[in-house]
Amino acid sequence: DFTDQIRAEEALHKSEEESRKLAEENAIMAEIGRIISSTLDIDDVYERFAEKVRNLIPFDRITIRTLDPKDNTVTVAYISGVDVKNHQIGYSTPLPRSVAEECVRTQAGLLLQPESFDEVKTRFPNLLPSFQAGLQSMMFVPLISKDRVIGILSIQATKPKAYTQGDLKLAERVGNQIAGAVANALLFVELKRAEQAM
Repeated sequence: DFTDQIRAEEALHKSEEESRKLAEENAIMAEIGRIISSTLDIDDVYERFAEKVRNLIPFDRITIRTLDPKDNTVTVAYISGVDVKNHQIGYSTPLPRSVAEECVRTQAGLLLQPESFDEVKTRFPNLLPSFQAGLQSMMFVPLISKDRVIGILSIQATKPKAYTQGDLKLAERVGNQIAGAVANALLFVELKRAEQAM
């Protein structure tokens, strides 16, 4: 019957489209892997990494924060995109009551697309400056190395409801890719500090 044939063709077309999209995602992931392993200069890695991520997941701001378990803080290591008041590279915030704490606790990504200011203020007060800067859709992904969260990747957009659970899964894959480079950078900083202390 004709409608069955049309349905079959539509299903085939959808399947081909999904396969093409997955192949594209995998190619970009491989490229991110190459970037990460190409240099020890983490700042160079971050810039090129952010460009590739934008091809996978559109964003208006991307940040990488590192965790310091000794003083229980989260520090901005890299930013690209929309400027958020006071949130510059080197800016530290306490871990308690933060999105980072939630990611550490669950060891999973978090998709946040709040309906209102109050929703943000109550749950994660440290996100208010981002929300005030016009960022309405946010994904946070733990960067895990040796079974411990060492940082947080956040991807944000000004468009409301910009992201889906599929985007979050993709962001988690991206986070897995960069976690090793962030761990190595942190180790390098610690070694330098130890050498200077001698």
